Amino acid sequence: MILPARDKPILSMLEWIRVRLMTRLHTKRIGMEKYGGSVCSNVQNKLKKLKMKSRSFSAMPSGRFKYEVDNYYERHVVDLTKKKCTCRIWDLTGIPCKHGVAAIYKNLEHPEDYLHDCYLKEAYLNVYNVIIHPMPGQDEWIKTGHLPPQPPQPPHVLRPPGRPKKLRRKDSDEPRNPPYKESRMNRQIKCGKCNKVGHNLRSCNAGITGETPWQRRQRLKQQKTLVSVRDSIARGAGSVVQARAGVQPVVGSGASRGSDASRGSTSGQASGAGKGSISGQASGASRGSTSGAAIQNVGETRTKGSGSSRPPKLPVVGGKGK
Repeated sequence: MILPARDKPILSMLEWIRVRLMTRLHTKRIGMEKYGGSVCSNVQNKLKKLKMKSRSFSAMPSGRFKYEVDNYYERHVVDLTKKKCTCRIWDLTGIPCKHGVAAIYKNLEHPEDYLHDCYLKEAYLNVYNVIIHPMPGQDEWIKTGHLPPQPPQPPHVLRPPGRPKKLRRKDSDEPRNPPYKESRMNRQIKCGKCNKVGHNLRSCNAGITGETPWQRRQRLKQQKTLVSVRDSIARGAGSVVQARAGVQPVVGSGASRGSDASRGSTSGQASGAGKGSISGQASGASRGSTSGAAIQNVGETRTKGSGSSRPPKLPVVGGKGK
């Protein structure tokens, strides 16, 4: 009830609590006045449950107000004059236990007549009969004119680190969390790195070595170098296998008369307009064009082959170099 007022100044907090208590007392008093029973409602509900549980017990009288109550599993002695039972539940709560209810019904009486007086409607109204009187605002308070020689100073409070707690301290028998939230109490900690029980990720020692940061950088650098060397070796081995298998690049002949429009197409009597096109009667308009006879000679030398998979360098016709 007072949790929302804990972070307020002292006067505002006390004023907030006073108003809430004043309205609460009035609400409780009006509600009980409208109640038609003679026993409080929550106690009446408990008696209904006890009446259902007392059906399995049988009471055998030994005197006018003494009974022996059993149900083939337990046996107790009930004294109605002293309002006591050997199970001691009646003594502690003031409400007849299930054994006492069975003895009361055997005595042809009502359990409500054996309740303690604090559970009656009259006792409840006597508690809430006292009211908290309303107060005017602070600007209307009476000024006495007597001031203390020194104004009161606030106490020196050492503020602990962290966020202030707004929840109250619960008892040991109270539930710690709501029913939909799982409690973390009495649960072992499991590490998310090594999946072992007893520590967390921050205090895990798995994978810790004695190397310095410089040694770690050198080790990672060597690993990257080895990976690059292995990749280059794998690429060279693949090219050698292709050469031994007889896979050769396709080279066009000078006698063909195709009309292929792709770049680098070969033709016997092509127009030679494309870049790098090969023609038997080249006009020399495109850079790097070669004659069909030269291509035939190069193709023959590659057929005899030296085993290399790289395409041959074509001679330049009409150029400055050889």
